[in-house]
Amino acid sequence: MTGHLGLPKTRSIHRCIVLRSCETENLKDIAAADGRRVAIEELLAPSDFVVPFQGEVYVGLIWACDDSFDESRRKEVVAKLIQSGCRYVVCGGMRCEAWHDAADLAWAILDVESPLQETPAVMTTWHTDESEEDVIHFAFNLTNFNEHAFEKYFVILIGHDPSRRSRIEKLIEAVLAPA
Repeated sequence: MTGHLGLPKTRSIHRCIVLRSCETENLKDIAAADGRRVAIEELLAPSDFVVPFQGEVYVGLIWACDDSFDESRRKEVVAKLIQSGCRYVVCGGMRCEAWHDAADLAWAILDVESPLQETPAVMTTWHTDESEEDVIHFAFNLTNFNEHAFEKYFVILIGHDPSRRSRIEKLIEAVLAPA
């Protein structure tokens, strides 16, 4: 039996289905009862980056567990996000303002490089000193704008922090659980 990404289903959580925890990309995909989907990836290097929603609009939530990515690595990650369809970049954790600035710059470069076509709007926010719970609430409940009513969310955890990842996954499951 396979899930939304054509990957084997592994276990149920509340009314969500965890589809994969990949050995190399460390990517997990959750489908909620209300139709929303969430992919969670722990990212240690830009070369390991796998964007699950190519060509679809989605919210990207970057939580920096550490400060291991320099400016060029941040730009590489956010450029891939925006080029793949991310239309809202929410940044939290360490140096979240630097992640936000990299996203703004990546969008501006895309806009300049595409003068013959309209560049889609990309919203960006950073949440310095805000809790994981507050940032996740914002990303999943307050990011819709204009014609965008997001149903897909890509959460990228920068660095390796198993306890933080576990907390963030539990918070996401709580947000996705039916009221």
